[in-house]
Order: sequence, then structure tokens, then C-alpha cells
Amino acid sequence: MPPKRQFRPPKSEEEERTTLEDCIPKSTRSSTKWAFKVFSEWQIYRVNKDPCKEQSSFEIDIGKVQSLETNIANMNAETLNFWLTKFVQEVVKVNGERYPGRSLYMIVAGLQRHLAESGNAISLLSQNDRRLNIFRRALDAEMRQATQHGVGIQSKMAEREEITEEDEAAFWKMGLLGCHSANSLLKTIYFYNGKLFGLRSNEHRNLRCSNFRIDSESVTYDESVSKTYHGGLKDLKYKPRVVKHVCCAGKDANHQPCLVNCFATYMEKIKHLAKNIDAFYFKPNANTQDNTFCRSPVGINTLNKILPNLCEEAGMERKTSHCLRITCASRLFQNQVDEKLIRDRTGHRSNALLKYEKSSLQQETVVSNLLGPPLANLTDNSSTVATSTKTSSSETNVSCSKVLEDIESLDFEVADELLGNMVLPDTSNAANVVISGSIFNNCTFHLSK
Repeated sequence: MPPKRQFRPPKSEEEERTTLEDCIPKSTRSSTKWAFKVFSEWQIYRVNKDPCKEQSSFEIDIGKVQSLETNIANMNAETLNFWLTKFVQEVVKVNGERYPGRSLYMIVAGLQRHLAESGNAISLLSQNDRRLNIFRRALDAEMRQATQHGVGIQSKMAEREEITEEDEAAFWKMGLLGCHSANSLLKTIYFYNGKLFGLRSNEHRNLRCSNFRIDSESVTYDESVSKTYHGGLKDLKYKPRVVKHVCCAGKDANHQPCLVNCFATYMEKIKHLAKNIDAFYFKPNANTQDNTFCRSPVGINTLNKILPNLCEEAGMERKTSHCLRITCASRLFQNQVDEKLIRDRTGHRSNALLKYEKSSLQQETVVSNLLGPPLANLTDNSSTVATSTKTSSSETNVSCSKVLEDIESLDFEVADELLGNMVLPDTSNAANVVISGSIFNNCTFHLSK
């Protein structure tokens, strides 16, 4: 009897290997390879590989410790505990400098991934496995010492900044953004895909026409695959984000610029190309007078150059494609938008969102004023202050004299109430302090007129 369904053909060995490798991000694979390489170099060039000849300050059953020549994937827990303790105490960079604490942790995390890929189920960093307690304490100590000695990660790149409203307005004013040509239209769609939907630079290349829905008032982005959503086992409890950007609600029908019009125009021009070519961004035709696109998709490197080229043409400081994502988070943060709504836009799940939320000068000024000294917000007018001080002092002295003259004729409770709430003269070190509720024993008060 024929099958009810037609199953897919078996994968070849190469296809299967590629599929499994693609499940792991490229950067993670590189980090794992680097960590294993560092450990292998230390393992090869270390002179003593016999644990019995090794000096150690901690107690361990040396009989269970294997030689350092053993493949790390075949080492038992006692061996890993012993030799990894030595490793984190001795490992250095190629130039002989010690690693920052975070880099040291990344090496250990890479070794953990290598063990997992090799079938070794021992968890190096899990607090539940007490067999590696000594190693974890040594790692913690080395990280602390590196920090205390000022060994930190020096970033080679300047911190990425957001694109200001003035910069964005300049792009439009200079004609770099808009629908008047295929080239400017491509740049506009790329720019606002990053700013409106918080796309990462590599996610632009994975876009398809099916990711967008356009109506008369809005543009909706329907995520398929991103850094935080792959659709695998770990994402079963999540859903791909759907972001709706309302452009025209409450605005004049002919308002400019209109992003709905830009997106609709672009989609109309490329829809026949996207039917046969799996891409979203297409190169403009070489003929600048022809506002159409050719069959060649725009590569990832060319896409990443769009914003830097825009800045160069506008005579601005160079900014990278990732600045669009930073702009998305920062602009919302600066306008007190709820964090949930910001996460809905950017797709952040972790607190990494905080790195993208750049505070404005106005926000920093408000915080500084709140924490500054009391006089920081007052206008410095010495003559006014001096006059006010003299008037206040004379009024206080007169009021004190009058109160003291009337105290003897009052009941004790009433007199006590008056004294308790009486403001001291400005000449006192405790000027303008109300002493209500205080109790004084064997005290002498001197009130000057």
C-alpha cells in the first residue's frame, strides 16, 4: 500500500553536518574553538604533566588524578578539578599579560561547551558538582585579583551613539532619504527597518517580503528568525514578535514624509523580483533615471555600509548600522516609554536592553539637579539674599522678645508650646530649627535682640 504522505529524502552526511553546525551561532563556535586552542597550548607546553610531582596547597585524592597528557574530553572530575585550577592560575595572553576576569571566565565557558560537544557531561561551573569546588574557588580568586590589579577589558571601538533627530532631519532635507529615486528609497527602507523595528545588522539580510504587512495607516513587521528567536526547542515558550508601527493615524492625508507610502512604493517595485529570488533588499538599476531595481540582492557588507555612507554624504560623524537599533531603544527611553513597550520593539529578553538606552543631556541634567546641593538651583543674588537675611533676623528677634514678655502670664503648658515651636534667630548655628517635642534639662538660653 502506498504511503499516505511523501516524506523528505534522507540528508547526506555533509547536509547533516551543516544543519547541526548551523544550530550554533558562528560567534559561539569561534569562541569555543579559541578557548580549546588556549588550553591545548598550555597543555602541550607545560613542563610537568605528572600530578604526583606537582606541588599543591589543597587536599585532593591524587590517585584519581590523570596525567595532563589526557585528552580533556576524557578527563574525570578529579582531573579537571586539579589541572584546571593550575590552568587558570598560569594562563596568559600571547604577550605575557594576564587575562581580564571576564576573558578568563569566557575561556572556561568555552571549555565547558567543548566538553558538552565531546560527550563529557561534567559541568565545570555548576555549584551542584562539589567535585570541582577547588577549581571554581581558584577561578573566582583569579578574577578578583585581575580586577584588583586593574586588569580590565579595553574596548577597541568607541561606544556607539544614537542618531539624533537633527541628524535624521538633515538626511531628509539633503534628499538622502525619500522616494524620489531607487537609491534613496532603498536607504530609507533600510534606515527605518533598523530604527522602527530595532533590527540587528545581520537580520536585515534575512528579511523577506512576507515579513511585512502594509495598510493605509501602518506598517507591521512580523519576525521570522532573529538572534533571540530561532524557533527551536529553547523558543517553544516564546512567540516571534509582531511590531506594528502606526504612521498616519491623526495626520493629514498628504503629510510628508509618509513611511507607509515609502514602504508601499518599495514593495510594489520589488514584488516581481521577490517571487523568484529569496531576498528583500535589491540593488537599484545602474540607470539613475530609472527608479527600478535589478535582480541582484544587496549583500550583507553593502547593507552595513548604507548608514556610514549616509553620514559621510551628510558630513556627519560616522555611525554604524547598529546605531539604528540603539536609536530605537534610546529614543523611547528618553521619552519615558514603558520598558515592556521598548522590549516589544527591540526584542530584548535580558537586561542587555539597558546598554542600548542612552540617556539624553536633559535627563542627566534633571538627575544632577535632584542630587545637587540646595543652592544649586537658586539664582545667585547676593544683595537680595543679604536684605532678606537682615529682615528675617530682625523680625525673628522682635517676635522672640514679644513671646518671652508674655510667657510669664501664661499657663505652663501654653508657654511650653510657644517655646517649643519658636524659631531660633539666624545668628544661631541652629537657625531656623524648630525645637517642638524636645526636652531640655538644666539649660540656659541666651536670646540676643
